[in-house]
Amino acid sequence: MSDLPQNDPDISDQEELFRRFPVDQWVPDDKINGRRLSSAAFSNSSDGSGTSVFLSSEVSMDRILEGYERLGVAVLTAGAARAAQQGVRRVPLEEIPGHAQIEGKKSPSVRRRLAAACEVKKKPD
Repeated sequence: MSDLPQNDPDISDQEELFRRFPVDQWVPDDKINGRRLSSAAFSNSSDGSGTSVFLSSEVSMDRILEGYERLGVAVLTAGAARAAQQGVRRVPLEEIPGHAQIEGKKSPSVRRRLAAACEVKKKPD
């Protein structure tokens, strides 16, 4: 049995992954005299599955925010996730296309690395 995270090789390293996040993960940072995304935004789901993301080539940011308008959205590439020893795997949802997960063990340093690799596209309300 392999300890490597599951990964879909048909998802390119250049694929941008949308990650929704709530306002409590938009934290003050005195070093930048502003706010930044908390590494907690990249924790695995409470049910033990990976971190939920959406493939930007398959679904728009507006679509993933329908019903979640107050959330923020960060973007990172599948390559950045893989560079942090994570896998990126499709996990389709009936109600929204292009759903995937960043899979693998997420130590605090891995979560920080993922948060640092992303760009916030929409700040939460």
